Amino acid sequence: MIHQVTVQIPDEVYLPLLKQAEESGQTVEQVAGARLAQTVASPAPGSLLRKWLGSADSGLTDVSSRHHEYLGQQLYDELQGRSDD
Repeated sequence: MIHQVTVQIPDEVYLPLLKQAEESGQTVEQVAGARLAQTVASPAPGSLLRKWLGSADSGLTDVSSRHHEYLGQQLYDELQGRSDD
């Protein structure tokens, strides 16, 4: 079964859809419908990892409050060519 939905979207959303539609030979409606279906079918970001949270002992006890610092340091180290691997 197919349902019709009318949605108002701003230019910054519509124009990329229009460009993709023109490049692929599809209508904007087809591209938007495919994108929406893909989004609905995809798991939420991070949801696959949540079940593993707390399953390994890292020795860090403040990750929940300092996670940005830890991620930033890891990114910095990777960009500097340093790694714990």
